[in-house]
Amino acid sequence: MSTSVAWSEVPAKLSPARWTVLNLTDRLERLQADPWAEIGTVRQRNPGT
Repeated sequence: MSTSVAWSEVPAKLSPARWTVLNLTDRLERLQADPWAEIGTVRQRNPGT
C-alpha cells in the first residue's frame, strides 16, 4: 500500500509500522486537507524524453 504523507508527518526514525491498512482511515480522517487535492495539477516532465 502507499499513501501521500507530508514531511511534517515523517519523524527522524520512521517505522514501517507507523501507517498500516488498519490505521490509514483514521489518519486520513484527522488530516486538515485532502492529500490528493493537487495530484492532477502537478506538472512533471520525464527528463529521459
